[in-house]
Amino acid sequence: MRNIQAAWVEEMEKYENENIGGFRRIYPKSGCDKYEKFLKHKHSLFQETAASRAREECSRQLRQEIRQRQEQKELLLKGRKCSERNLKGESLEEKKIRPQRISVQRSSIIL
Repeated sequence: MRNIQAAWVEEMEKYENENIGGFRRIYPKSGCDKYEKFLKHKHSLFQETAASRAREECSRQLRQEIRQRQEQKELLLKGRKCSERNLKGESLEEKKIRPQRISVQRSSIIL
């Protein structure tokens, strides 16, 4: 595979040199061995990006699972609170019932 890539790069450079059109080449210069070390690591950069994407996906799934667990706990707690509300004692029921006041209107009668 590297031979195929090397052949393709040589063919591309040959084409560019033939069709330079009065311009001068600035990259890659002849004798660009000092830049080769940077170009060798371009594949590892992609792998790191792919690995970081995988880590991000894993952390997203983990956050989603945690969120779902929290929602389930909240639902269970709400269910318990509702059942506790329904189990009120007698004293609470008595406090809620207020005696009704009877209002009597007084009329003034003049004799």
